[in-house]
Amino acid sequence: MTYAPGTIGLSRISGAVGVFVRWGQWLTGDGSPWTHAFVVLDDAWVIEAAPGGIRMVEVGSYESRAAFLPDWPVLSADQQQQLVQEARKMLGAQYGWMQYPALALLALGLKPYFLRHYVARSDRYICSQLVDELHRRVGSQLFDDGRESMDVTPGDLARRYRQVTGTEPKTSVISS
Repeated sequence: MTYAPGTIGLSRISGAVGVFVRWGQWLTGDGSPWTHAFVVLDDAWVIEAAPGGIRMVEVGSYESRAAFLPDWPVLSADQQQQLVQEARKMLGAQYGWMQYPALALLALGLKPYFLRHYVARSDRYICSQLVDELHRRVGSQLFDDGRESMDVTPGDLARRYRQVTGTEPKTSVISS
């Protein structure tokens, strides 16, 4: 299947990394089964934040095990092209392991300036923050609830998709 640049994808991480990510999301209050998010760049590639840093992987590695969200958000052709350019600039940026505890503190209502600044910084990302940041850079605001920049988990993306489209993200591999 072909997806437009900027299409968001959600999946579930298995193994030890998946356990860690699910635990990190649980700390933020997110009990969603969705533990990973990525963005389609073209017919062949997606960009994702993974423990080794931001990288491109073949879209085919996700086609049978991910939910693609093609009807949200809607990007113009110019935004799609700009998103791909911005994504390539971000390749190699570090993974944000410490973002999970920081997001958990925000979820608990602790919002001092230094913590908000740490979460919003643009040099380390978890997967859902990468999705949010790429869309922000092209003028596509995914959330309108007043949250801090990059205060987002894969479950937040799934809930927002459901809120906007009335449809639950689905793939046959995801189970609770």
